[in-house]
Amino acid sequence: MIQYTMAADRMNERVSYLYQPYNPAILRLITLVIEAAHKEGKWVGMCGEMAGDEIAIPLLLGLGLDEFSMSATSILPARTQLSKLFLKKKLHHLKSIFYHLAQQKKWLISSRRRFNRTK
Repeated sequence: MIQYTMAADRMNERVSYLYQPYNPAILRLITLVIEAAHKEGKWVGMCGEMAGDEIAIPLLLGLGLDEFSMSATSILPARTQLSKLFLKKKLHHLKSIFYHLAQQKKWLISSRRRFNRTK
């Protein structure tokens, strides 16, 4: 898709510089495709280098990409990247829960003190 959109043959040194997966036009095109498909209740998958690019994976997830298809050599690094992303998300969620629980405990202690109650 990127090659066709940017008219860039990655193997041709005269135009290979035009192959830019992070070009705003490409990212906008990917976003439009994902939004249109999801609006119709369809999932969206991507194959190729970008789908296995460790830098692109968080971006593509954020855009709503449902499925990644990549070369066998990209699977382990991509899986590691995804594990780290989901772990960070879970840890952030747990941190938020603990913060709210701590706030509730502080409020409860403060309220009990105000009304001269213990425990």
